Amino acid sequence: MRKINFLKPLFIIFLFVGLQATKAQDVSKEVKKEIREKEQEIRINEEMLMSGVEGLERTKARFERVKKNKRTTAEEITKKERILSKVEDRLNNLDAEIKTQKENLRQYKIKNSVKVKEKQKVVAVKEKVKTKTSELATESDLQARKERLKHAREKLEQERLAREEAHRLEQEKLAALDNQIKVEEDKIRKEKEAVKNKVLAEKAKKLLEKQNKIDAYEDDISVNEEILMSGKEGLVKSKERLEKAKLSGNVTKEEIARKESIIKRVENRLNKIQEEINKKKELIMSLKS
Repeated sequence: MRKINFLKPLFIIFLFVGLQATKAQDVSKEVKKEIREKEQEIRINEEMLMSGVEGLERTKARFERVKKNKRTTAEEITKKERILSKVEDRLNNLDAEIKTQKENLRQYKIKNSVKVKEKQKVVAVKEKVKTKTSELATESDLQARKERLKHAREKLEQERLAREEAHRLEQEKLAALDNQIKVEEDKIRKEKEAVKNKVLAEKAKKLLEKQNKIDAYEDDISVNEEILMSGKEGLVKSKERLEKAKLSGNVTKEEIARKESIIKRVENRLNKIQEEINKKKELIMSLKS
């Protein structure tokens, strides 16, 4: 399926913004500190975005292999595609947030008379997703049409059988009109059946509502687990790069401290995602019990 291939170019995306400020002598320490905080927040989100894109590529590659398995049902495929779509949306939102943060930082520097030299190379994840998704329209639509045709034929056959059954029952009813007792008994039986069906319908409705909540929570958990896994992999790489930088002796203590701060904040972000996953799992257990 071509949908998996659309993220391959994203392996060569380098989201980086060189923000260097020629600080005037009258810039206060508070302003410098605020600028560093904003730059670190941007770096954190960029790390999360890069890890997420790489993780999504790996997940889609695995999904492509699973789809070829004959034991994989259409329902499982649809659910996984829905989850991957939500992950893509989450990454698109993060990409938009990074752009907003960069613009806010630029405005903040201008406001505080800090000269800014910007060099920006950003490839929007959302545009990549949109372009490649459009290429899949024909294949996806064809599969959907096949499924609809299959269901329509099944429904048509069921309706035919239902009409034949209704005709047979009507003949039996006409033959039994001469027996009033049987008519009354049949009426009572139907009334009881209606009451029973009403009760069963109410129970089925409640069960369906509960299952819908469970499905929504499970989707959210799957999305967060995909992002968490990618984030952890990216965090390991960041730590390895930091250790190499320390050993090289070419990095200042200030730069090392800044990178350690970024890694710590990424870890905190990942911990919050894990907490959200645990909370959703508890809610699912509560609903199932």
